[in-house]
Amino acid sequence: MELLTQARDILAARLTERVLELGGDLLDDARGESYAGEIDSLYDQIGTRLNQVNTMLAGLPAACDVPATESFTAAPGSPEGPHFVVQTIGPTSENTGELYISEDLAIAKESPPKPCEPSTYPLFVQDIIRRDAAVAGRRLATVLDMTAERGERCAQRFREQLDRDPSFLGKVQELRRSLHSGASNEALLLLWECFGLQGDESISAMQTLRGWL
Repeated sequence: MELLTQARDILAARLTERVLELGGDLLDDARGESYAGEIDSLYDQIGTRLNQVNTMLAGLPAACDVPATESFTAAPGSPEGPHFVVQTIGPTSENTGELYISEDLAIAKESPPKPCEPSTYPLFVQDIIRRDAAVAGRRLATVLDMTAERGERCAQRFREQLDRDPSFLGKVQELRRSLHSGASNEALLLLWECFGLQGDESISAMQTLRGWL
């Protein structure tokens, strides 16, 4: 499963690079104004392999229940009771640069993950590549149980990151490893970087995204 997932991400990154390189030529081909067959060529080179990998992944059992150990650092000088602190790269409501997680949130994190369904992540990536943030956002909103508007903002952030760095899909692989290994601090940072999630949203997403990515 992990090897096929890595292969999928590599192919998706290659597809992204080629789409960006071809640019308007793809649109000319779609409109029938070009006879170079850019779309056919792109599908033959990468699309076919990507579909094959997705088909193989769909035929494997979903890795829903991966044991993980969450580790947090106690906040120095924090109020009595079990509180935790992690560093974030985004602003918090208190603008302190730190995110405090209460006991209730810590307990919520330990609840069993939701039952897994076939992952829509490959479709999310395809929507992102097509720059259809609305559809990609709805897929993400369904997974993370948020509003469609919030999901679209998260998808748009992902698209903007990909525009700045075509190899950004590699960050998703880092996020996947962090989630499955229990590296909570790293996962929280990557959730902010990839989707703009923080606070309660990011804590909830850590459980859900284990089975989605």
